[in-house]
Parts: sequence; C-alpha cells; structure tokens
Amino acid sequence: MMKITIDDKDIEVMGEKSVLEAALEAGIYIPHLCSHPQLGASSDMKSQKQVYQGGKAREGEEGIPFEGCNLCLVEVEGREGLIQSCKTQAENGMLIRTETEGLSKARGENLVKLLVTHPHACLVCAQAQGCDRKICSLQIPEPERCCFKFGVCELQKVADFIGMEKGLPPYEPLNLPVNESEPLLKRDYNLCIGCLRCVRACKEIRGADALGFTVTEGRVVGGSKGATLKESGCQFCGYCVEICPTGALSDKEIRAGKREDYLVPCKNHCPAGIDVPRYTRLIREGASEEALKVILEKVPLPAALGRVCFHPCETACRRGSLDQPVAICALKRYAADVGIQAYPQPTIGQGNGKNVAVIGSGPAGLTAAYYLAGKGHKVTILEKLPVAGGMLAVGIPEYRLPRNILEAEIQAIEKRGIEIKRGVTLGKDVTVESLKDDGFQAIFVATGLHRSLGLKVAGEDLPGVLKGVEFLRAVSLGNEVNMGNRVIVIGGGNVAVDVARTSLRVGAQEVSLVCLEQREEMPAWEDEIEGALEEGVSIINGFGPKRFLAHQGTVSGVEFMRCTAVFDE
Repeated sequence: MMKITIDDKDIEVMGEKSVLEAALEAGIYIPHLCSHPQLGASSDMKSQKQVYQGGKAREGEEGIPFEGCNLCLVEVEGREGLIQSCKTQAENGMLIRTETEGLSKARGENLVKLLVTHPHACLVCAQAQGCDRKICSLQIPEPERCCFKFGVCELQKVADFIGMEKGLPPYEPLNLPVNESEPLLKRDYNLCIGCLRCVRACKEIRGADALGFTVTEGRVVGGSKGATLKESGCQFCGYCVEICPTGALSDKEIRAGKREDYLVPCKNHCPAGIDVPRYTRLIREGASEEALKVILEKVPLPAALGRVCFHPCETACRRGSLDQPVAICALKRYAADVGIQAYPQPTIGQGNGKNVAVIGSGPAGLTAAYYLAGKGHKVTILEKLPVAGGMLAVGIPEYRLPRNILEAEIQAIEKRGIEIKRGVTLGKDVTVESLKDDGFQAIFVATGLHRSLGLKVAGEDLPGVLKGVEFLRAVSLGNEVNMGNRVIVIGGGNVAVDVARTSLRVGAQEVSLVCLEQREEMPAWEDEIEGALEEGVSIINGFGPKRFLAHQGTVSGVEFMRCTAVFDE
C-alpha cells in the first residue's frame, strides 16, 4: 500500500495503479476518453500503413506511436510539464494537482482538436437542454448536430467538465463513409474521435485484432484491417460498440424495450434465462467446469437439456445473420459431459427447519427441489412412477436421452439432501391434507401431462390403436407392447416422430407417418424429421384421419381425407 495526495486529499493506493485509476477509485474525476476501466491506459500502439473505411483503403504514415487523447493531464510536484495520468504509475508520496489554470488551458486546446472534425453544434448550444435534435430553432444543419447519443455521450460529459469556449472553431466535415453494409454493426467514421478504444478492445480483450489505425496529416484514422469486418477476422461480439464513447459504432437493430433483450437475444429467448454468452466464453477459455456452474445457476439438468432442448436461443442468435448460429445447445452438452465427472459440489443453504413436498419428479419437480434445497429447505419428492425424471425418463426415447446420463443428473440433485420416494400416488397413497399433517409447510404440485389427446374420430378406441404418450411410457418402462409389422403413426410433431422411430426399435418392419401439415409446416424439429427419414420412416403429408377400420374386432386400417390447409396461428 502507498499514499499519494491529490488536490490536498490523502489517498491510500492498493497495488500497482495509474494516477488516473487511483483518482477515480477515490472519487476524484479526471477527464479522459482513450482510457477505460477494462482497458487501462492507452497502450504503446503504432500506426500501420493502411486501414479500410467502408471497404475503401485509407493510407497514411506507418509506425507512428499513438499519443492518446491528452485530456487526462495532471501536474505532479517535482516533475516538469503536464503528464498523462493514465500512463503515470502512482508512487508513494506523490503530490498531484488535477485543477490548475494551466491544466484547464491544455485540456481545452486538446479537446478542440477532437471537436473540430466532430459534429459539435449541440455541445455549445444554449438550448441544448430538452432539445430533441429533430427540429432546431437555430436552423443548424443536421450533419453539424450531435448524434443519437446526445445526453448519454462520454464526449459530451468530458466537454461539459472541461468547459466549452464560445469561440469554438466551426465544424470541418471530413465527409467520411457511413458503413451500414456490415452485419450487425453500423460505423459512422464522421463521429470517430480516434480514441482507439475499439482497436484495443478487439485485440487485448477479444483477441481478434480486426481493427487498426493509420495517421494522416497528424490525425488518427481508424478502420478495419481488411476490406470487410469478416475478412478482418471480426467476431461480431459487439464489444467495440459497448466501449465506444461516441456514436461512431452502434448496433444496427436499436429497438424499443429492454436493451439487453435485443443485444443478447440468446439469453432473452432462453426459457430459463441462462447466461449464454458467459458460459460459451468460459468454454472457449477452457473453463468447462466454470461454464457448467453458470448453467446450473438456472437449470439443474444441463446434460439432459444439451440433448433434448429445442434451443430457441440458436434461432435468435445474432451470429446467424452472418453465417451460422453458435451451437449453443451442443456447447451446453459439452460443458455438462466434461464437467459431470467433477460435478460441482452442491451449495446447500443452512437448514431452516422448513419441509417442502414436491409432487412429481419431472423437470419442474426436480428443478423446484434443487433450488429449494439450495435455500435450506428440506425437500421430499413424491413420484408415482417407479422411476424419477418424468417425461425425461418415460416420454423422451432413450436414443435421444440415454438413461445413464439422466440418472447421473438425478443422483447429483439427490446429493443436495433431497429424498425421492418412488411409487407414491397423490390421492391414493397420500393427500394434500395428510402431507400437511406429516409436517410439510409447503406443497409444490408438478404432476405434468401424461395423457394423450384423443383424435375424436370413429374407431379410435379399437384394440391396436395406441396413444403416443402412453406408448412411449410403456416402452421406457420395459412393458410389453403388442404391435404388428406395419405401423401407421398419425401426427407431425416431435411426439409422433419419436413414436415412429421407437416403433422401428421395438420390432416394426414398416412405419408410415401421416400428418395434416405439408413437409415444411411440420412442427417436429428438422433434425428429428431427417433422422426418421434416414431410418426408413415414410412420411405422408397433407392427410388427416377420417375413421379407423376394423376386422374381427381389432383395427385393420385407417381411412384418411386430404387436408388442403392448416391453421397458421
């Protein structure tokens, strides 16, 4: 620990920090633009010969060191001249001044250099407060006004702190490109002040190194290293947008509502709200166990979900507009499979003496029990079936969700002190009142939907007509299922496809799937449909059942009628 003095205020500094960092931590503001908490001081970058702006090459001087914004100047006793606080390490006993006449003058001069080629009329306008920037009472041309970030702009904040001279030189437009042809991002080079935060973040934080700069007539000129961002190796992570202090970089899609919802659509579209960017980044960094912990913050069955989730996150993934969505679901499966051997030891809250009964051990029941136990509740799960897991165990076929994987996750949940009692039926073995009498303060009912919907057509009760959910449950439990060599499956959803593929696995020789929808309208997942076709299932589209035919008291066939259209909503 060291002690320094800033503006007569004694400050204790822990570890190695720049004067700027020490001041900001102590609540003393020093204006700055090129520096950022996640970047530190402007690094020793040097210009390159050429960069691209909007696909056009811009050439300049090569090897010129980046000087920084020169706004964070301070005076240090015993040192000549003004120094950059972002590049000066704090030293024990330092006496520092951040507010002097010389500093104000120098900062003002350096700020003018940035603003001359940046639209700035609104910064010095007496009517700036409350202005909507659309209708200007002073008739200032729109290109000379501030951008959409006016009011939340870092450059504006710095300018307000330093103070604007009324005699600020007029705006000198450079007529630079506004690049809107790239995926996801928009870049207006007319609003760039050359702080190079984006260049440094791309290289130092993301490791992409897609951006660079050159120097032309003493002015920093930023751009991409290739003609397009994709050619430059851009990851389209959007970090440059987040770190830009002006409106030079922005997201193409700016909508009303919560900003995070459209900037992180994968997380927003995840039904469980899993922090997708966080765990995918951890996997990339080789921290699979940490990634698994992130997933477990929201769901206790990551390995199962990694195999059967319909992944709406991937449909919403912004990367899909560039090439292909990130394989989010597969990465979840990877994190679970790699980390399951070293499954994070459960964090169990201190026992609070409260008992909770959970009716049903399906995904809802297991999830409720998992997080209730984490809060310190004593949880008992009551399951009607001889196996735990609900539809995961008796609805989803084993070829999609191996039972050893599911059992391992259920065992991990039980390690939180949760007891699962199998073969207990609500209304028969126990009642709500009896559970209350047994000392349960709360009862969570998660019985699920274990009955198929009927077709409401003649003959559906004939022997040989089986219902999908009941059929899958019987197969999963190892019960005998009587079926012939030829099977017709009615339906176009995932359950129907599961039934068709399972039928082949239990002995059917010929399986036909008939559904109302046309091929492109089928609600089943595309990869499941492709899997069924590869296994030999025949799919007949555009027909619905009219009645079941019987011979000697058992089903012998189905009469279908053509379906010309299905409801589109």
